Amino acid sequence: HQDGMDIAFCSFNPETKILQYAGAFNPAYIMRKTDENAQKELIILKADRMPIGLYPTDNEKFTNHELQLQNGDIIYLFSDGYMSQFGGEKGGKLHSHRFQELIHELQEHSIQKQGLMLKKFFRDWKGGEEQVDDVLVIGIEI
Repeated sequence: HQDGMDIAFCSFNPETKILQYAGAFNPAYIMRKTDENAQKELIILKADRMPIGLYPTDNEKFTNHELQLQNGDIIYLFSDGYMSQFGGEKGGKLHSHRFQELIHELQEHSIQKQGLMLKKFFRDWKGGEEQVDDVLVIGIEI
């Protein structure tokens, strides 16, 4: 059985505030304040559509995204488990568009409170459904 792995990988230089990111199926999200009214935009650093490990594209290189971060930016790295979870009123998957909406909704709260709210939302969404995958969400505030 051949199997690969999804991953989001980044390097951050705190002196220059440059983020380098490469992903195997898992993108990175950056929330950035765009104006003095605290409006925020979601920047999506897209992942390559191939896993690491045994795969026909083993000799292909992953895209290295480089982004100049700003004070107040929040980086979100995550596994696909949060979005793959069945639940909600209709018992469907959460999906990336709802996860992106959730990230937007959390922006008025501290990074610590966001973590608690993400856990609660996930538990509520899952309800009585069995957890289908590993779940990891990391938020890093610059």
